[in-house]
Amino acid sequence: MNFLGLSQRVDLIVSILKKVSISNFNDHGMREALESLNETIEQSLDLIKVFADTSIFGQYWNNTSYQKQFARLNDQLLNHTITLNLALNVNSIFDHNQDLMDRQEDLNEILSRIDELSLSVTKQNKKLNEIHQRFDSLENRLQQRSSREQQSNFLSILKQDLQIEKLIGHGGFSNVYRGIWISRDHCVAIKVFHLNQLTNKIQQNIFNEISIMYQIRYDHLLGIFGACIEPNYHAIIVEYMPLGSLFDVLQDTQCHLLWSDRWSISLQMTKGINYLHMMSFIHQDIKSLNILLDRNSSGYLVKVSDFGLAKMQEEIQREHHRKIIIARTLRWKAPELFQSNSPSFASDVYSLGIVFWELATRCIPYNQWNDDDIIRNVMDGFREKIPSNVPEKFISIITNAWHQQLDKRPTCQQLIEDIKIAYISNDTNINQSTSCTRKDDEIVCERQHSTKCQILSEINTISDDTNEYDDNSLFITPPTILIDELKIEKLIDSYELHETIQLSERSLTDEDMNVVVELAIVKKQCRTLILYSNHITLNGAMILGDALHGNSTLEELYILSNQLCDLSVYYLTQSLVFTNFNLKKLNLADNEITDDGVQYLTDGLRTNETLTHLWLDNNKISNKGMQLLIDVLIKNNTTLSNLHVRENKLIDDSSISFLMDMFERNHSLKTLSISNCALSERGEAILKEAISTKQEFNLDI
Repeated sequence: MNFLGLSQRVDLIVSILKKVSISNFNDHGMREALESLNETIEQSLDLIKVFADTSIFGQYWNNTSYQKQFARLNDQLLNHTITLNLALNVNSIFDHNQDLMDRQEDLNEILSRIDELSLSVTKQNKKLNEIHQRFDSLENRLQQRSSREQQSNFLSILKQDLQIEKLIGHGGFSNVYRGIWISRDHCVAIKVFHLNQLTNKIQQNIFNEISIMYQIRYDHLLGIFGACIEPNYHAIIVEYMPLGSLFDVLQDTQCHLLWSDRWSISLQMTKGINYLHMMSFIHQDIKSLNILLDRNSSGYLVKVSDFGLAKMQEEIQREHHRKIIIARTLRWKAPELFQSNSPSFASDVYSLGIVFWELATRCIPYNQWNDDDIIRNVMDGFREKIPSNVPEKFISIITNAWHQQLDKRPTCQQLIEDIKIAYISNDTNINQSTSCTRKDDEIVCERQHSTKCQILSEINTISDDTNEYDDNSLFITPPTILIDELKIEKLIDSYELHETIQLSERSLTDEDMNVVVELAIVKKQCRTLILYSNHITLNGAMILGDALHGNSTLEELYILSNQLCDLSVYYLTQSLVFTNFNLKKLNLADNEITDDGVQYLTDGLRTNETLTHLWLDNNKISNKGMQLLIDVLIKNNTTLSNLHVRENKLIDDSSISFLMDMFERNHSLKTLSISNCALSERGEAILKEAISTKQEFNLDI
């Protein structure tokens, strides 16, 4: 082989040079030849090393270059050998024919090794294909499993269990039908999506969005019963609202809206959006078409629909490389969204402002313009004119909500407060309705008056025409409710001023809280209010929370064993942060409070300086919630003396180190009840030992 022969020639020349006396090279020319030979030998050794380190493919593709260098170095070695008259058989050692044979052998060996590698690569590719097939099969199984797991996050309803009766709405993204959920014998709305050839990513996104929507439950959000996910058929099954959308009601000239109705509708839909915002959820598609109505005993029941669907629609359109359709929602779209800004809570509030304007005028927003005109004028700050006969406070609510600058718009919470204050002090005739029409660019309104009998007659007519699947009249208030209310009033009236008022186990609901607040907290100025074991939920907590603002008499509030959630805690504790400096004891035991509710509590405890007793027993608080409480007790709060977290089964030994730190650094807490949690015997022993030297401390473990 060429490079083996070159190496052998170098070795022979070096071995002869070692035997030759240095005196043989005293001549100047001989010394130069010797130095040149030495340089050639070094170059030969470098080339041999490079060739040996090169891959088989490199040897093949660079073979011509290597052979040229070999021939050059070989000739130089031969010339130096002759010049220095070294004792070598030149013809034998530098055999040109042998070099050609070696070169051919090199090529044959390289080609042979390439063939072996090629065969090996073929086998490897076959194995890789088998691995890819197994991976694809595994991926498909995982995706199927994931789909099943995702569907377990919401109720899966079979298509054969649904009976479609009538198309009640349609669009580019879905059709909505009134139908029957057969196995439940229940009238529902069925929203069928126009989806074909879904990718795994899109199907996963749909599962995620449906799961989120399914878990969100609130009085003013449209309830989702479940979903039907079958090949080429995707639908969600939701509550059926007989009156249809607010848009439909506003455009129905036969339906008279009183201003009391408008205030009520505004408040209810704002509460729905506020609930979403409190859960960090942006609706993104608020419009009168997505505000649905039904009747109840107090007038209209309002529910916000299609939360979560705007995001799903956008993702599907993007996946299929379609232009995002904005025509249907253009009239309600905030100006910053036309500049490609992301949707926000503020953009939702802007859309609410447009719906408020619709409520006031019963006109379609920007109906006189095309899409380009709407975009240009809205971005320039133009808004629809508000008729002069709209109540001044409602005008203020509209203009604040649709403010051009998003940071100047109120939050939904602020809107709720504004609407409630304006509604309570509203001097508009409740039997007065307003009918508006558009003439050119002007909104012309007429006031209409109805007697109470006429109003009730109209309500019953609408109910008869639309509520065909509801066997119960929603407008006849059962006498028992009136009797219960009278009983509550009589009971509260029996108490003296500033007494403890006991209303436990009275089956009180959210609707009763207004009476309780008015009579017990405001009129009787009770110092202690006990509402143990009733049916109070979020709405009732909001009413009680409002009553706590600025209250200077109530010192103890017991709402244990109700149905309070995390947001209930938020509304109850807001007053502790800002305006209530009198409440000393708050009992929230035996509810549905999680770590999120504890976070709201600790926000209040950071600044509150009056609360001394707090009960959170038998909720759903974990080590995280315990850590939040301990952190605020160490760093901020110096007044809480009694903390009860018994029977929270998610609190275990992970909280011990934090409790030890609190025992050392907090000096206000005197009682900690943490029995029947998930602490180990060793954990309990550690805590007992830690407080053994702490004077006047009661540990219930």
